[in-house]
Amino acid sequence: MKFLLPLLLFAAISFAKPLVVYTGVYSVSEDKSLGNIKLFAPMFFEIFSKWQASNALPFDLILETDAEETKHLAADPLSMAILVTRDDLQIEHFKRLGVTKTTQNLGFSVLFYQSRKTDNGTVNTILAALPLNSYMSNEKPLSTSEKDPDRAVMTKKIADELIRNRFAKRVRKLGIDEIEIATEC
Repeated sequence: MKFLLPLLLFAAISFAKPLVVYTGVYSVSEDKSLGNIKLFAPMFFEIFSKWQASNALPFDLILETDAEETKHLAADPLSMAILVTRDDLQIEHFKRLGVTKTTQNLGFSVLFYQSRKTDNGTVNTILAALPLNSYMSNEKPLSTSEKDPDRAVMTKKIADELIRNRFAKRVRKLGIDEIEIATEC
């Protein structure tokens, strides 16, 4: 019986999921036309909260609002950030047919990275990047304005598809393990 408790403790530690800190949604440029991250941030936070509560992720995700502070408290944790890489609308008019075709393009890169403190300062290392891209076409003539409610609906539908389905499938294939390698210089 006295060997059972250490064995159970060892089994729990060896099968523990890696810890990942969710840092949020960012734009790859200062250009405001490259997507409204305020549209995506609450949507993704809600999806990730549900997944974390149901243990659906291959890692434990910290979703706290002060994730940056939490990141520095733990020893070299992994972090996850979502970059908006593409958010554009193309409108084509086919005058002879009397048809307008609107195509909404949306792209994200989900980055898994690690910030490590070294003698030379903090080094951020990207461990994995999951590109997510999709588009949706519509025969309705939409405005290029982000305030167009129909454009917002299209954008949300694509973003939801990219995170709920494509990200969910791809992240399950991602292995997050640390392997120590002895090196000599």
